[in-house]
Amino acid sequence: MIYGVTYQGGAYNYGTIYSLTPPTTPGGNWSETILHSFTGEAHDGLYPDAGPVLGTTGTLYGVTQAGPGKGGGTVWALEPPSSTGGAWTLNNLHDFAFDGGSPQGGLTLGPHETLYGVTTLGGTPNSQCPHGCGTVFEIVR
Repeated sequence: MIYGVTYQGGAYNYGTIYSLTPPTTPGGNWSETILHSFTGEAHDGLYPDAGPVLGTTGTLYGVTQAGPGKGGGTVWALEPPSSTGGAWTLNNLHDFAFDGGSPQGGLTLGPHETLYGVTTLGGTPNSQCPHGCGTVFEIVR
């Protein structure tokens, strides 16, 4: 199984989280499943960036570059269904605002599902970056 994101597309054109399942026979077709279409509504986010990381419990983690909550993007967790064929559930772990913004690149998964990443906005302003040059963040689950 391969997991990924699209920056745009999906039901609302704000991006998707998908899985690809390999063919059952050599040379066959891969199967795509859309696990989540970003809605742009509160706590959902828009425009996922970089592929998700897979946690030890099967949860997928990632970031969106923008978010409607506070506007600066989100860190999300997509929880697998409790039974085969059930729906995946998106949980917003953090909305960025004045503590950074526009997270970019992938997350790094640490011990106990701790997540590390970077933003391109926020931090201490200076003459080269009046709004800050970015932050390094940690999300403890």
